[in-house]
Amino acid sequence: MCGIAGYFTTGSLPECMQGRLSYALQALKHRGPDDEGKFCSSGNSAAPKVIMGMRRLAIQDPVNGKQPVFSEDRSVVAVFNGEIYNYRELQSMLSQRGHNLASNSDSEVIVHLYEEYGIDFLKELNGMFAIALWDERKGIFILARDPMGIKPLFYSAERGDAETRIYFSSEVDSLQILEPSQRKIDIRSLKTYLTLGYTISPRTLLKGINSLRPGEALLVGREEFKQFFFHQPTDESESINSMKVAVDAVDGILKETLERQLRSDVPLGIFLSGGIDSGIIAAYANLVAPAPRPAFFLGFSEKSYDEEELARLTASRCGLEFIRVEMKVEEIDWNKILRMNDQPNMDFSIVNSYVLSCVARERVKTVIGGDGGDELFGGYQTYQANLWANDFDRILPNKFWKLGYKFSDFLPASYNKTSIDFFFRSFSRGMLCKEPLVRHLAWRRHFTNEEILEIMPFLQDIYSCEVLEDEIKDISLSKFQNQVHSFLSLDHKTFLEGETLTKTDRGTMAASLESRVPLLDLALLRISEKVNGNLILNRSKTKLLLREVAKIRLPKEIVSAPKSGFTAPIPVWLKENKIEPAQRLFKREPLQSIGMNPIPVLKLWNEHISGKANHGRRLWTILSLVDWATRHNYDLRNGIL
Repeated sequence: MCGIAGYFTTGSLPECMQGRLSYALQALKHRGPDDEGKFCSSGNSAAPKVIMGMRRLAIQDPVNGKQPVFSEDRSVVAVFNGEIYNYRELQSMLSQRGHNLASNSDSEVIVHLYEEYGIDFLKELNGMFAIALWDERKGIFILARDPMGIKPLFYSAERGDAETRIYFSSEVDSLQILEPSQRKIDIRSLKTYLTLGYTISPRTLLKGINSLRPGEALLVGREEFKQFFFHQPTDESESINSMKVAVDAVDGILKETLERQLRSDVPLGIFLSGGIDSGIIAAYANLVAPAPRPAFFLGFSEKSYDEEELARLTASRCGLEFIRVEMKVEEIDWNKILRMNDQPNMDFSIVNSYVLSCVARERVKTVIGGDGGDELFGGYQTYQANLWANDFDRILPNKFWKLGYKFSDFLPASYNKTSIDFFFRSFSRGMLCKEPLVRHLAWRRHFTNEEILEIMPFLQDIYSCEVLEDEIKDISLSKFQNQVHSFLSLDHKTFLEGETLTKTDRGTMAASLESRVPLLDLALLRISEKVNGNLILNRSKTKLLLREVAKIRLPKEIVSAPKSGFTAPIPVWLKENKIEPAQRLFKREPLQSIGMNPIPVLKLWNEHISGKANHGRRLWTILSLVDWATRHNYDLRNGIL
């Protein structure tokens, strides 16, 4: 696990770039505190050139697995962030074909695979990764990101008649050290963020800084500039219609997946909650490689958020050392929490991720967790909402849901982990959208288009339309027979990559801890796409298939427990005024200084702290944005489409 950064040019290499790279890598030190490596190409003055480097968190072959990695003749060089889980199988194949590998690290297989397969080497990798590769002979530079978007990779491209330049990094703040020009706000992404609480790749909140999308690569040379997907979801017909066949397939793949992902030359632990996803990972880890691994559980004094009883049950069944970490609001460094996001992100559970990671890092360097189970196996109520919406569309007019949305403001406010007022408001708001994919995103929206225009009136003359419709147009989705798979695929390209995996990466990496996500293994993705959607969920129950698999390995109390989510009681702490940045930034002057209308924002804040309504998600969405803009001196009005 690492952080990578660098610069490619078809022109001359600026003298300042050596120093900038050093500072950019220093900004990534939390991602890789163990080592640093750099490379600078030395071709003739007319040839394309690369300078790149990495910060290393040593997991595989800590002594010899240094980066950059080179081919035997040093004509191919790469830096890499992540883990290649099938590296042993690839090492064996490469050795049989005559390649000399100097280490037992997973990173070294990358350059040799490229020698064997060219750009198609990416299709041979099973893992989480962000890769930068330089072919000195051909003058070709490649950036690539893993198919699920587990590891981040940002870039800025400048293309001209005389020269092409590419700047890249694992984090946006580091990239801006390499290329420090003043950026304008991307207006569409700003509106998407306020709508959903995250941005959708390839756009970021800064115009000209892009994110590689999951499964995407960028290939650049003197005469080439090509972006393409090396991995796309299958659109083959659903071929598994039997629950028994599906259970047997997933059971077998989970065993193989955990065997691969437990490979580590350093201590490994487990992030455990009371739910199925982390429980099933713990169970299969114990099945394939029994060991009293430490299981880190985050507890809360707020009872509706605490799942200790169920988590202890899983730990006992799986022979784990149960470690409860108490979340204490007065000990949280809120400014550091907000700074972890180089782009604003509303996911509360980045707090959980970071607090748990800090404690885990005292014992281990890598953990496995349950992220991705909901998106692969239909765990969210939003999927069920789509099924119910089809029925309601036929019997209730749109005006009913408009009234319902307004009526939700009068329901008693609840600050529990789940609440009727939140679900009713979310469902009514989503029903106002009629296009199924737009509606699916809208179930989770925080602000309607009208509310956004009230908070940011300057958008009225720039971009007043519904942003979700534009986002859907730009997302390429495979055609599935069952609508369930369309919604799952949409979440893979939006919510999973933009929110869930982002908070996990930033929260764990801030503590210099590697996090692995076995439920997002490519083999599991491929099998889930083949399963009939009716075996994944129905109107009354989510995760039908995964629950059947869990029955084999977990106590029935875990299998039958309703989904509650791994999140922090941010709404409670906001109401109790225990989050210092909120006290500082929810005032007229800070809001006005970045271009917000303070009146609707302060209305939400006052209603929340008075107990009139739970606006926790909305307020955290705004707080993350205001803190980011204030910290970087961005005026949100200084934006372009």
